[in-house]
Amino acid sequence: MEKPFPHITCGVCSKPYNDPRMLSCLHSFCLQCFHHEIGKSGFQQMFQCPICERNTSIPVGGVSVLPQNLHLGFEVEVAGYMSKMVNNSDVACDHCIDGGNGPAVVFCCTCHQFLCKVAYECHRTGRHLSKHNMVGLDQEGARQLHTTMKPRDHYCSQPNHETSQLKNTIGIRGRGDGQFFFPSDISIKGDVLYVVDNGNHRVQKLTSSGNFLHEFGQKGLGQGQFICPVGVIIDSNNKLIVSDLNNHSIQIFNENGGWLLTIDGNGSGSHSFESPRGLALDPQGNIHVAASGSNTIKVFTKEGVYVRMYGGPNGPIGIAIDDEGYSLVYPRDGSVFIVNYDANTVLNLCDQWEVGGATIEAYGDDTLSTTQKMKKAISTVEQKTAKKRKMHDAKEAT
Repeated sequence: MEKPFPHITCGVCSKPYNDPRMLSCLHSFCLQCFHHEIGKSGFQQMFQCPICERNTSIPVGGVSVLPQNLHLGFEVEVAGYMSKMVNNSDVACDHCIDGGNGPAVVFCCTCHQFLCKVAYECHRTGRHLSKHNMVGLDQEGARQLHTTMKPRDHYCSQPNHETSQLKNTIGIRGRGDGQFFFPSDISIKGDVLYVVDNGNHRVQKLTSSGNFLHEFGQKGLGQGQFICPVGVIIDSNNKLIVSDLNNHSIQIFNENGGWLLTIDGNGSGSHSFESPRGLALDPQGNIHVAASGSNTIKVFTKEGVYVRMYGGPNGPIGIAIDDEGYSLVYPRDGSVFIVNYDANTVLNLCDQWEVGGATIEAYGDDTLSTTQKMKKAISTVEQKTAKKRKMHDAKEAT
């Protein structure tokens, strides 16, 4: 089969590019090749391009700060997928843990993943996945891949930021230090990043520039072990709180990954929960757990004592809480709910400004932000509910 990308070989190591970085002359080389060549030359402030011999000043922070050549990186990625599709009879599924449901049968051009029969069925029938582009694992599929697969979006999507390119990316796919297999969440404390490495059943600690510092966790059922960790948050005492999806628990660690406490969701009591995902802290420091398998939000103290639960959308997977104690909850169906968890009042941001069939006047005020409108609407609903309750109590008293 004719090679679709003739320019994916580094001019220094003669191998496919690995994390290509770009010089001011626009020639690119592997990051590790830059380190090797600078080590040989001894020049730390200037690098001479091996192709055109033009000099590039090395920025403060070293060659790791040089811009990534995202286009070349994408071409190498596609070529690697195509090689697997044509040359390998059994390609592991990227979606399932440890490829446990058999070899891949298709490739998803949207997710950039090989999928087994089970994962393919999830994609084919999923609400938000059914429109993804799939190709078969053969030469025809490889040819389609070249024209169908699109690069990942590396540009800011915020208004007026459309031309702002991503400054840096951290990590590559893999099992080693600083490598990830389905990273699912991140928390930042100063110059330190804590990344949940879901498929590797661990949490990695890195600098903001991507340098690996430490990891903790491994696959298992014991203290400090995970089976598919999903979320991580940091409290005011620098304790790390991690949701462990398939162990149905929340684990708390010190900032260096030392295990401190497990909140066990297994069982049948009021404290129990299934499949915890998103986490948030309220102004009092309580931990709110979006338990997608239990269709509830469970609240615990930082010592792990059960406080209460409150309702909301089915299958909550994400949650955030503002300084006033309002929860924004994100369920599986893609909508967003705002919840006053003290009053257990729930409004859907996608309900076209209607609550219980009655339009809330707050939404006609264009001077308010969406969140302010939602909060005003909640206040209106609570006032009406309190008035009805008072009228009901008065009626019962007579």
